[in-house]
Amino acid sequence: MSVDVESKFPEGRRLVSVLFADILGFSTLADQLDPEIVSGLMRDLWSRLNKIVEEHGGFVDKQLGDSIMVIWGVPESLEDDAERAVSASLELLIGLNKFKENTEYSEAKTLQLRMGIHTGLALAGNVGIHGEYTVLGNTVRIAQRMEENAEPGSLVVSEATYQSIRGAFQVKRLTPVQLVGTKKLVNIFQILEELPQPTKLRYRSKGGLKTILVGREEEMARLEDLFQHTRQQNKTQLVLVTGDVGVGKSRLLFEFAGQLETENPLLTVMSSRALKQTSQVPFYLWKELWSNRFDLNEDDPVESARKKTIDGVLTLWGQALGEVTAVEAAHFLGDQIGVTWDKSRYLEPFNTDPKLRIERSFLLQAELFNRASQRGPVVLILDDLQWADSGSLAMINYLWKSADREIPLLILSCARTEFIKENLEIFQDVEQIELKPLPVSSEIVRDAYPALKEAPDSLLSALAERAEGNPYFLEEMVKNVLGSKGFSLEEKDELPVLPGSVEELLQSRLDSLSMEGRATAFFAAIAGRVFWKGAVLAAFRGSPGVTKALDVSSHNIVGKVQVALDELMEMELAFLRVGSAFSGEREYIFKHSLLQEQAYQRLPENLQAECHLVIAEWLAERVGLERSVCVANHFEAAGVYDQAQAYYTKAAEHARAKGYDKEADDLQYHARTLPENNFGQGEK
Repeated sequence: MSVDVESKFPEGRRLVSVLFADILGFSTLADQLDPEIVSGLMRDLWSRLNKIVEEHGGFVDKQLGDSIMVIWGVPESLEDDAERAVSASLELLIGLNKFKENTEYSEAKTLQLRMGIHTGLALAGNVGIHGEYTVLGNTVRIAQRMEENAEPGSLVVSEATYQSIRGAFQVKRLTPVQLVGTKKLVNIFQILEELPQPTKLRYRSKGGLKTILVGREEEMARLEDLFQHTRQQNKTQLVLVTGDVGVGKSRLLFEFAGQLETENPLLTVMSSRALKQTSQVPFYLWKELWSNRFDLNEDDPVESARKKTIDGVLTLWGQALGEVTAVEAAHFLGDQIGVTWDKSRYLEPFNTDPKLRIERSFLLQAELFNRASQRGPVVLILDDLQWADSGSLAMINYLWKSADREIPLLILSCARTEFIKENLEIFQDVEQIELKPLPVSSEIVRDAYPALKEAPDSLLSALAERAEGNPYFLEEMVKNVLGSKGFSLEEKDELPVLPGSVEELLQSRLDSLSMEGRATAFFAAIAGRVFWKGAVLAAFRGSPGVTKALDVSSHNIVGKVQVALDELMEMELAFLRVGSAFSGEREYIFKHSLLQEQAYQRLPENLQAECHLVIAEWLAERVGLERSVCVANHFEAAGVYDQAQAYYTKAAEHARAKGYDKEADDLQYHARTLPENNFGQGEK
């Protein structure tokens, strides 16, 4: 095979999504109509269906009469392969229905599609006498099994595919099935429809190590009881999951939300995450929640942001009449999260009293949640509350305790152990679930990681003892062990050297990256746990001292950075967000805040300032008043105190305009006490 053909049709193990589709009723049609008519009908139908597949980027592997096999992930691989496979399949159902509506042959109106999809690793290559390009392996067989379990007119996907498309489609959990050749039951899901709006924050990975939630059955059962209690009592319930760093708080909520989504088709889930880098941004938790729900970007034109906000509120508001309108609610909600309105007749009466304006905003958002709950349960997932700003916490408190009506709303939140003690005024009576470390058991490790199913007990016990029940430490150790050069599960007597601490382990994981991968991780860590490709590129270009110290060439830097970001994703050190705070920017998040902290510390202090300055300038060109404090933090870390003072002053003015005088006073005091510049007097 020529080099050109090899590059166009890559060989080797690839992450793919495989679709099997079968047209039911074809044999009956052949018995009822002349062969020429049947042949013409099928040509017309497949022409329509193949066009849909082509538009969604699918690779037609096989087409045999009334069935087809389509692959996403080869020859070209994209982050949203699984989503495009599912979207295409739903379009195929629509395409068949349109064909039946337009055909003149009544016999063809009984045709139905049955489809199944599985996502996993498969061996891609050229096989057979004619060297046809295809994929082989268990992934293909499981996809076919998914199709066999689908009812006529439906699409069934495996759990691996479901995990890749969560939040983009309405899904129904079906009865588990047994795969041929195994005794184990596997979960399968029916795709009902594509969601018109994202339901929550979503991130993409590049496959990675399969992990199963273990040892949390009691906590999952308790969350289910609280969910049912919320529905029965028709009132807001606040749940706070607490625990030490890495104990699995976010994972527990993630898994429970997935369980709810597949068992309650009318469920509405919205989510947000507080960040250390935005802990002083007023109402950031809610800004993130609504921006994700309404597809708002920081750099949206004003008219676009207003329209998105009004349209988003309308989709949740419903048709019931009331004392206020959806437009008024949109004005107050938008004002709180940074959407501006010219001479709003709703907002102007409150211009002189920011506190009353925020109270009105809280009331109308409570009404919005109440109306949204009329069509089905509403669940909010609020992560990492230890970093939440005071305004965001105040709104949680309002929804939970102060709203003047009972709202059937379940708020699931999590925070580190010390959070409640620091916020007793709000969370003293909260429904708390405290996560303890997992049992130190080899069976826990075996059950959590299918890749270690055949591993010797000595290795599993060593991993369990070293992790001391911390799931994050355990997961990173497992990845480190499986990725170690020369390590094999067949070597029963030789155990790998295990790191002595989480910090040592994360250092090892960072050291395993390529030179460009490490540099990218260091630059990204300067931006914060959440970072953008553009910010990383700016750091590479604007920090020559750092790139020289890290021995990274500037040649083809754009390509190198993207390859490095893909490497971070492949090693599950970072994930790509679906959407971004900035339009046209690829947004990422470090898997854990501990990892971001370790990457940050790896960059020498004398080089950190240079990077902070570049990030500050990059952000300053893109953010509004809401994130002024983030820009100020970077300028301060860079030692450019005059610019830091200017942005802290802007942030203080914004906080005061939102009715938060104490926060504004603190910011202004901090700005006044900054020293003189120590970074070239403000110039690079």
